[in-house]
Amino acid sequence: MKNIGIAFVIGIFLIIGVAGASGFSNKEERNEVNSNNTEIAIKNEDNSKKEQEQEKEEQDQEECEHDFGDVECTKNRRCKKCHIKMDPIGHKWKDATCEEPKICEVCGETEGKPLGHTVKYGECSRCGKQVDNLTYKDNYAVVTNSDREWMKKQKDFVNICVSGKIIEIQEKNDVIILDAENQKWCVGLGTGCDFSSYNGTNCEVYGSCSGGTSDLHDNLPYINMSHESDHLIFFDGKIIYPKIFSSTQQFPSKPLKTSNPTVWVASGGKKYHSNPNCSHMKNPTSMTRDDALNKGYTACNVCW
Repeated sequence: MKNIGIAFVIGIFLIIGVAGASGFSNKEERNEVNSNNTEIAIKNEDNSKKEQEQEKEEQDQEECEHDFGDVECTKNRRCKKCHIKMDPIGHKWKDATCEEPKICEVCGETEGKPLGHTVKYGECSRCGKQVDNLTYKDNYAVVTNSDREWMKKQKDFVNICVSGKIIEIQEKNDVIILDAENQKWCVGLGTGCDFSSYNGTNCEVYGSCSGGTSDLHDNLPYINMSHESDHLIFFDGKIIYPKIFSSTQQFPSKPLKTSNPTVWVASGGKKYHSNPNCSHMKNPTSMTRDDALNKGYTACNVCW
């Protein structure tokens, strides 16, 4: 009996121990579950706050009157107020004009060069502006053959400067020069000096021209050299006309003219001219100067 009682007591303790152990294990599991649930709740709360903050930030950004400061078209932008980042906006180009290159309307950056006017003088066919882009030396317009249209539009002969090479010496020492565009001009020096030694040399001619051609001078544009200020300069700086220079013959101070030279008059005109191209005359009549004076004509103040 005694042994039975001891075994009973031991059994009771074993049952209590097992039950206690089981209860302890269940409590740990419950604590772990509660802890996990708490962490999940905290995470959900954090996520919810982040979503709310993000939504608020997005709403603030949508409502923000952005201030990106000085815009740089090719760089990322950040608003000074809401700090939103945005991609570069890229250039907004305005097409080039005759006088301005292609330009960005946002940042002012330029690209390329101005288109340039379609003419050096007169009305530009692209922009309609009246332009005069000719260069002047001592009130003589620096021209080439392509500028003759401008000369033809003028009311009278205009003072011009042509750079070129002497390629031919004609009778009466008219000089044929070749300009920068490889076009020929006839220069009427009107002197008895020997120019043969100057053939092939470069020079600048300062004279007057109407832009038209002269049938008396191989149908070339004719440069008249009848004014005191007209002159010819070699590129070494030596003025040879109308100044005196060392030669077997000397240049006179003015072009040689006969006492009764041939002159030209236009139908209905009142002036006589030393050059048939003066004042854009068409089909002028030739006569001696004495005849012109007897008929009441007076000298043209341009070519005489």
